[in-house]
Amino acid sequence: MNAQSKSVLTMGELLWDMLPDGKKPGGAPANFVYHAAQNGVEATAVTAVGDDELGRELVQLLTERGVNVAAQVNEYATGITAVSLDENGIPSYDVVRDRAWDHIAFTDQVRELVESADAICYGSIAAREPHGTRDAIYAMIDAAGPDTVRFFDINIRSGFADHDVLERMLNGATILKINDEELPIVARLFGIEEPEFKVPSQTECVKAIKEMFDLDVVILTAGDSYSLVMDDETISMLPTPKVEVADTVGAGDSFSGAFLAYWLRGFSLRAAHERAVEVSAFVCTQQGAWPEYPAELRED
Repeated sequence: MNAQSKSVLTMGELLWDMLPDGKKPGGAPANFVYHAAQNGVEATAVTAVGDDELGRELVQLLTERGVNVAAQVNEYATGITAVSLDENGIPSYDVVRDRAWDHIAFTDQVRELVESADAICYGSIAAREPHGTRDAIYAMIDAAGPDTVRFFDINIRSGFADHDVLERMLNGATILKINDEELPIVARLFGIEEPEFKVPSQTECVKAIKEMFDLDVVILTAGDSYSLVMDDETISMLPTPKVEVADTVGAGDSFSGAFLAYWLRGFSLRAAHERAVEVSAFVCTQQGAWPEYPAELRED
């Protein structure tokens, strides 16, 4: 990566997804930053792990995949999530609480990393506890420069949808990524008319959220139906490719990471959207969230 490369920094969970066929590395911000790195930007993950073999293995794996890992080691155990898959490969998650990544500290080193990044990314999962990482994410948002892209990949999990936390994170964002299951939850929380599961209704809801929080871009993914990306001038809508699904773990995160990387590199909204769709479709054909890219998807 040359000195002119754009840089992305994420803060949040790095953990093991305990899948039916064994453990695989994951965590939404880690998935995001892995795919950002595969799509041509300098990528850094700020996270925390325990002083244990599970944590050391995760840091090594993410580093080997081209990500700079700023991993704090604390007294808590490394994160794990129990993942079950339905007959269509759609996952459900049981995220174990009070793990190392719930206790990320906003240190001077983290501040320097944030201030030098072209974009930061964060999600609501890491803010589930009223201390530790939630405060670090707030501090990261506040420390980001005025021209820094602030990407909020909302990722509502395990029923955590706190109005005040989401409002703080939405007000700090320039780009929001949300899916069709999260959209009505956010609409209810902020007094927006709940969308029907139809494109026109969902589009209007996305517009209302974009206007309410003065966002530059909103991304909506609607599972195996379609995805939509909206800025002030353009609405890009693409169907979801039909593929043979292994599982969908990390598919949304891969969409986000690929989109932001291409957006930062100066590609058009449509081109970034097309790349995101291509990458996330590939991820659905693979097991786990960090598959190796085939030759036709790799960046030169």
